[in-house]
Amino acid sequence: MSSKPAISIENVSKSYNIYSAPHDRLKQMVIPRLRRAIGLQPTTYFKAFQALESISFEVARGEAVGIVGRNGSGKSTLLQIICGTLSPSGGRVVKNGRTAALLELGAGFNPEFTGRDNAALNAAILGLSPEEIESLMPKIQAFADVGEFFDRSMLTYSSGMYVRVAFAVQALIEPEILIVDEALAVGDAEFQAKCYDYIRKLKAAGTSILFVSHDIGAVRQLCDRAIWIDAGRVRLSGSISTVTSEYTRRLFDGERSASSPTEEGVAVSITEEVALNMSVVSEHADLDGRDDPPPLNHWGSRLGVVKRVYTANGYGDRTRSFHDRDTIKISVELDLPDDISRETLAVAFSIKNLSGLDLVVGSTWKDDRPVFGGVQRSVTVHFSFENVLNANDYVIAVGVEDRSNATPIYYEHIEGIAYMRIDMTEKHYGLVAPVISSVLEMPNA
Repeated sequence: MSSKPAISIENVSKSYNIYSAPHDRLKQMVIPRLRRAIGLQPTTYFKAFQALESISFEVARGEAVGIVGRNGSGKSTLLQIICGTLSPSGGRVVKNGRTAALLELGAGFNPEFTGRDNAALNAAILGLSPEEIESLMPKIQAFADVGEFFDRSMLTYSSGMYVRVAFAVQALIEPEILIVDEALAVGDAEFQAKCYDYIRKLKAAGTSILFVSHDIGAVRQLCDRAIWIDAGRVRLSGSISTVTSEYTRRLFDGERSASSPTEEGVAVSITEEVALNMSVVSEHADLDGRDDPPPLNHWGSRLGVVKRVYTANGYGDRTRSFHDRDTIKISVELDLPDDISRETLAVAFSIKNLSGLDLVVGSTWKDDRPVFGGVQRSVTVHFSFENVLNANDYVIAVGVEDRSNATPIYYEHIEGIAYMRIDMTEKHYGLVAPVISSVLEMPNA
């Protein structure tokens, strides 16, 4: 296999000329040339909009890279440039391998053609021979699973049927590079699950993947690392947990910080900054001779509400190591200021895998019933549950929330305040390992 990266992006920029009126476009075509001809400084009749600015990164062969960012940040523009449907204003893109892309819904389809005709046309554009297309078509039809509509005009298709056919063509040609831009969001749950499963199989087979989604959970499950695009620039690039956590923090935080880190090393400096601001204590430093790393993220309007977080077993012994069916206790010590409303207060925890996927989530807020009415300033919340997690290392997050509205407002949120490990005496598969019973039923002879 070649050592060259699957995708290389080098200082890619894209700018647009925005005209306030249609006749300004005509003026821009004529008047500046006339002014130059007579020795005058040319005049512009447009405003320049910089959609992308000096974007650089690489995607290694067999690597899955997730791209996150707000709407309008430049993600789709970047992918269109990578795919070749849009030309950059500067910089260059180098791809090494057959590329399949699922961008705008039904892009490249002729709605008057049937699904079969469009599938054949797209496969031909992607470089397949007529013989390969004929051999592949039954698999495309089966994967798309649109029934008799496969031989009907796509004018009769729903948006979900469009993406079924589009994905089936793009994925089943077994590309060396697959680019997906949010398109799977319109599919139903069953088809999304089938697509994600197939993407994982492509990744395992060595396909390089560039995946854009607002679904942070999907990015954390599918991708090896992440890039945060903001206002046309790379704001942060690095590990999945660091980038997605920081991106989520900024969304909840209302973007109070105007800093725009652009280097991979910034992920470390952000964490160091968080560590300097931490007033929370993890009780695990002296339990096994090593400290927890600094929290991945720490934000909120009232930092310092959470004073201490620790884990313990069913006997009350503080530990970070647990085994089969152990009772896990997570304790959160709080220092509640007088001006925080107890009536709408909630404390929550989450246990995540190292990619940041929530596996166990608990909260004191149940059925809109407050539990903090009348409590004093210092209070400890104890969560307890039987372990069903499989053997692995896990991250603990805690949050103190104001639940006066449908969307929680965070007094304080800390992701990575503590870590724990699960060991199992027997091998289990999957993310969780519940007690499962089986019963054999045979009809009477």
